[in-house]
Amino acid sequence: MKLFGNQNLNGLVLWIYSVDVGKQNFNLREVVYMFKLIFKNKWNIYFGAITILLAIFTIEDLSISKTIYNKDLLWGNFFYIFGQHPAFILGFIGASILFRVRTSKNIFENIVLGSLSIVFAVFNGFYILFVADSRLFYYEKVEGFIAMRDLVFAIILTIVAQVVLFKIPKEKVLKYKRAALITVLLVFTEIVLVNIFKVYWGRVRFRDMLDDFSKFTPWYLLQGDTGNTSFPSGHTADAWTIIVLTLFVSKEKIKLYRSALIAVIVWGTLVAISRVVIGAHFASDVTVGAAITIGIFFLLKSIINDTNIIKRII
Repeated sequence: MKLFGNQNLNGLVLWIYSVDVGKQNFNLREVVYMFKLIFKNKWNIYFGAITILLAIFTIEDLSISKTIYNKDLLWGNFFYIFGQHPAFILGFIGASILFRVRTSKNIFENIVLGSLSIVFAVFNGFYILFVADSRLFYYEKVEGFIAMRDLVFAIILTIVAQVVLFKIPKEKVLKYKRAALITVLLVFTEIVLVNIFKVYWGRVRFRDMLDDFSKFTPWYLLQGDTGNTSFPSGHTADAWTIIVLTLFVSKEKIKLYRSALIAVIVWGTLVAISRVVIGAHFASDVTVGAAITIGIFFLLKSIINDTNIIKRII
């Protein structure tokens, strides 16, 4: 009887069945061992965690938000302002590195790839400044001027980054080309996907239904383009792009790698919780936001290795 593609998962199901029908005695060690085998695979952990969390939040989404809602929470507003910055900062760094390590002998490819890298770097440099500016100081009337000012600073920042990178031997920068490529593709893809989902899901935010909870809809029901953008959480998706830090740190440097991994988990989790606390999202929104970024990251890591793919692109 084969229920799943994973042999270990099939083994666990068959073992549980045999215990249930009385063919085998319960053995805790065997259960622990079977679960260890299953969770050796990152995709099993990924889909298992998403399934469990969404199953819980399908039932408890609204009650969780009602219980922990606090729009004036200081750290919640801190993450509102800076929670997305890992995506912008890492996107800027990744694009800057890609421009520096271009190796294509084709002049046209060099121009195209160079232009795309610089534009992406400027785009992220702009949002590093503008998002902080607009949310910290609540600019409204002078937003056009602030945007222009931040764009100028972003261009200057991009030039400075290239000056610094060109002073570093190319061989040293080349070590990070895979990490840089995955970073740029991750940031670009998750931003596009999340915003497409937001438009067509049309889910009302918790803070926009405080006077009428009948507006609440489960996460799995599409509402269409209603102008509401609760599902999924863009802040959480952007926050979890910090996961690419693990690519810039060698696994051989165990303490540093573990520190990077802890920083990733702590930042991503705190941003996710903060979005629920201040009423910007439901728990299911942040779960799917994180899942989108982490899933894309795993996929890109599997596809992009130090092979001809990278050599061809950069």
